[in-house]
Amino acid sequence: MSILIKNKNGSTPISFAIQQGQTEVVQWLRDNGAKDDDAPMGMFLATKEGTVENVRYFIEKEGIGVDVEDEDNWTVIAKIKSDTCRKNRYTFETRSTE
Repeated sequence: MSILIKNKNGSTPISFAIQQGQTEVVQWLRDNGAKDDDAPMGMFLATKEGTVENVRYFIEKEGIGVDVEDEDNWTVIAKIKSDTCRKNRYTFETRSTE
């Protein structure tokens, strides 16, 4: 099976790994040629799911800045602070200080 495969909704193995907070899997997939069609969206997905390790990965390894905007002109920082991410805000605030 290819690591580039997509399901009927267009989701890839890397998007599922991001959603599950599997940083090591994300890194392995990236190291072995997996790509997000839109890497900044991977970072927004990591933000939404509250996976600070994956957000760090996108910043440090992929070089995506926290000032990148999504299709609705939201930045990563704005998403973290928004009501849509409020359920994960505690996770980010707690885990980012560890």
